[in-house]
Amino acid sequence: MSNISQKTVKLLDKGSYLDITIDIANMSLIRDSDKKAARILGVRDNVLYVAGRTPNVQNVVVFDEKYAVAGAINSRNIFYNQPLGIWRADKSKAIYFEIAKNACSSVVSGLYKHNWKTWWSPSVTKKRSIWDVTLWHKGYFRKKYLIPTVDYENVKNQFESYTKFLVYDDPIKRFMRALNNKYISHHTIASMVRPPYDKDVSDFVDKVILVTQLDCLNTNAWDQHLAPITLNAAHYLPQITDFVHLKDLDNFMQEKFKIKLERHNAMPQDKKVVFEDMLLPHQIERIKKIYAKDYEIPVKYSDKFYNP
Repeated sequence: MSNISQKTVKLLDKGSYLDITIDIANMSLIRDSDKKAARILGVRDNVLYVAGRTPNVQNVVVFDEKYAVAGAINSRNIFYNQPLGIWRADKSKAIYFEIAKNACSSVVSGLYKHNWKTWWSPSVTKKRSIWDVTLWHKGYFRKKYLIPTVDYENVKNQFESYTKFLVYDDPIKRFMRALNNKYISHHTIASMVRPPYDKDVSDFVDKVILVTQLDCLNTNAWDQHLAPITLNAAHYLPQITDFVHLKDLDNFMQEKFKIKLERHNAMPQDKKVVFEDMLLPHQIERIKKIYAKDYEIPVKYSDKFYNP
């Protein structure tokens, strides 16, 4: 950045574009339409910290050669109120730390399927998703089995004898599942900042990488589907007794809990649009940088990984 005086990019703002010029020489961000400017307080790699409306709030702008994504960051460092699903399954004597896009629908279904006949409304059919079911009857299911992260520290001693497990997969593979799920099903990434949907897959990947970088910086709101495990579960990793590679999950659930998993919310291969071999070298490099700490998990906790 030090050798770049100006850069003009398109700002993604919840589905619309806005042309801006980043003027590093004068430390300002200029809206091209009316030349209004905001003061840049600091620059770090491809991240700008821009003066906000109050002393406690700044705008963080993450940018690359073509696009920029902006979001508000709260200096008080308040996290999303439920960044991680912590599920208690008393029959299986398990605590499940849910990682989005790592077969969480299948695991939740397997752990609680034995409860369904007692509380599941007769009107619910197989066409309803697992998450539709868990929200049934004014959130009864979640209130009973999902432990709020703010409460877990106070109650964790009740579960000392429980198996505490988390499902892990290569971060790029998980990132690709999030891309396909949101690209196909929702035409957007479920984030506070939404890149416009378009049919240029490589372009879309670049936008989502920027959104992910922003979400990792913006501790006030981010998308759990894209958040690194080490962002939303770092505090809990030392407490986990069993890490499970996604490829070994079926064996683990059968061996540990006598549960035969059924796959839910998995996208069929013929419905996918984005594949790993479509990623460009610069995209792979940036994704690996975002998830660098996640790649350390199998090394740091190698003695806790399940071996079938």
